[in-house]
Parts: sequence; C-alpha cells; structure tokens
Amino acid sequence: MNKKRIFIIDAFLLNTGDIGILISIVNSIRKILPEIILEIETSHPLMAKKIKQLDGINIFPRIFDVQFIYQKFSINSRIIILFLNTYDCLSFLVWVLLLRLNINFLYLIRPTRKGQAISMKNADFVISVGGGFLSSNFMYVFRLYILLLFILLNKKIMLFSQSIGPFDTILSKLLIPFFLNKVSVITLREKESYKYLKKYLIKKPFFLTSDMAFLMENIKKEPKKKMISICIRKDNDYAKTIKYKESIIKLIHYLLSKNFFITIISQTIADDSLGIEIKNIFNKHVKFVKFQPNPFVVKKIYGESEFIIASRMHAIIFAAGCNVPFIAISYEPKFKGLLEQLQYDKNFMLSYNEINYNSLLNSVKKLTRNTEYVSTKLRKNVQLQANMAEQNLSIFKDYLNRT
Repeated sequence: MNKKRIFIIDAFLLNTGDIGILISIVNSIRKILPEIILEIETSHPLMAKKIKQLDGINIFPRIFDVQFIYQKFSINSRIIILFLNTYDCLSFLVWVLLLRLNINFLYLIRPTRKGQAISMKNADFVISVGGGFLSSNFMYVFRLYILLLFILLNKKIMLFSQSIGPFDTILSKLLIPFFLNKVSVITLREKESYKYLKKYLIKKPFFLTSDMAFLMENIKKEPKKKMISICIRKDNDYAKTIKYKESIIKLIHYLLSKNFFITIISQTIADDSLGIEIKNIFNKHVKFVKFQPNPFVVKKIYGESEFIIASRMHAIIFAAGCNVPFIAISYEPKFKGLLEQLQYDKNFMLSYNEINYNSLLNSVKKLTRNTEYVSTKLRKNVQLQANMAEQNLSIFKDYLNRT
C-alpha cells in the first residue's frame, strides 16, 4: 500500500506562534498516521532547518520567495531574484495548465524547483496552515496563487485551523471568498472568522474548532510570584507604535516600583527592534528575549509568569495553556474571537489603536486582584479548546480518506 503524501503550504516561520501551530500539526499528524509522508512549503526554508521537529521533512521554498527580495542585496541582485521568482510563478502555472491537458512539460520548471513540482503533483492532500493570512491585512495574493495551483491539480485542500478575514478591499471581498469555495474543507480557530464565512455565504463545509497550538505540550512550572512577561508588537504605523511604546514604558516603571520582575518577549523578528529599544531604557532591570524559532522556550517563560500582557495572539494561547492569566492588546478581530472561545473577561482586552497608560494600568490592577480566580476559570476553558483543536485532526482524517 502506498504511503499517503501530505503537502503543507503557507508555513510562516518568522513568528513563534505560527511555528507553534506548524509543530503541533506535524506532531499530531505523525502521531495518528505515523507512516505518512509530510512535505512543507515555506517562505523561510533556512529557518525550517533550525526547528528540530521538522527534521526528515522535505522543505521547499515558496514559489514566489518574498524573503529574498527584502534582504539587503544589491539592486542588480534583487532584479535577478525578482525575475527568477516571476519566471517560477509563470512556469508553474503553465506547467499545471498543461497537466490538465495530460501534457507533463516538466522542462518548463527550473532544475532547482523540479522536485517541488513533482511533490505537488504526487500529493494526496494539501493543508494550508494558519495563522490568519487570508485577510486584506496581509499579502494574501501569494497564498491564493499556491491555492490556485493545487486547485488546478484537482487536489483535496484543507484550510487548517485558520483565522480568515477581514476583507476590507473590493478585490479581497471578491477573490478570497471565490477561492474559499474551491477548497475541500475549512476549519476555523475562532468565532469571528466563522461569522465572516457565514456572512459571505461560503458553500464549502466549514467548522469552528480551535487553534492547534492548544495541543502544544505543557511544561509544568509553578508561576513565580512578582514575575510578569510582556509580549510586544511593533505596528506598521509609526505613530501607533510610539503611543504603544510610551504606554508600555510607563507601565514597566510602575511595575518595577512595585518590585515586579519584567521579561519583554518578541515573538517575531519584526518586533525585535522595539524590544531592544525598551530594554535599553531599563538596562539590567528588565530582561529581553528576542525572537527565536522555539515556541516551547517562550511558553515556558509565560508559564512561569504570574500573568502576562499579550500583544500577539499566541502569547495568549501559550499563557492560557499554562493557566496563566493575561491582558490582551488587540489589533485584529481574531483577538475578540479567541477571548470568546476562552470565555475570558473582555475587560482584560484593550485595543492597540487606542492604548494608553491609564487603561493599561487599570487592567493590571484589576487582574492582580483576581489572578487566582481568572487562572482557575482558564483551566476549564483551555481544556475545552484543546478538545476542539483535536477536531481538526478528525476532520483531516475524514477528508483524507474520502475518494
């Protein structure tokens, strides 16, 4: 009997949370189907080599490999890279279209990409992993392009535990729902995305489950009294970042005056510079953990905290998995959806766009008075989320085995 081949797409590896999702999916699939062959497409293939849980898996670079265009190459090098990326996009598309006519003209594909093309053709099932890239807030066109190739190849496709939306532009309102209606099945990790798909009358089956990172192994640690972790986020809007930074700095001054120990955590490379700026203000009085591709290290730090301030969604999930209370600083609807899933007090969610020191301080004071109660309530709801995350795997197995 031939082994089933699963091709995983959209793996983003410059975000600790997204790495946690991918590791959870890989580990879970290997557990229920140990003989399966996994292959992964990512825009960060070099980072994949640093993640031990991906050992033994074929890693392919995204067909339009954005990361190289943004690196500090010369203008001439960037032009060459852009040309090669464009050629790859066109050659893969033409190759797939010819395959539909039973013409396998593999010579169109560059030699370094032929193995990737063969793996795509031989895949039995395609998984598009989350976070939440099918939204007008991201460069969703690259995601739709790879989906298009697999749709043309007549592959079964599952959008696996994702956040989808919002669609704020006319083009995204047209394109994304169109592609959603071409996949086999969709699972959604929070309620706001579920509402979006209902609103846009998506006809393909979609299910409310939960984020796969809830299945990450817990590291049993007792929270250290007076330790607080702050997961930071640098916005593309400079003015918003400055206001956010000022609020965080004032809060740290307050917390230090109350003898708290503070750890600042960056979960993406993009947030590292902000973390360094804040760290330099406080020097040795504050610890800074820059981005690294090991979500278990980050989860361990959150697990040792009395509570955390979370400006990234997976900071919430990692902390909640350790029954550690949190204050969420939301920048997308997915935060609201996640808090609804966790049945968490919305008074502990602040808007990134409207953040100020006083609102942040009030939330901290309220949480410090109710830490034990919030933690106890979290424990019950987190187990429910883990059970819902398991449903992703049941749905996956069901659709994998369908003819």
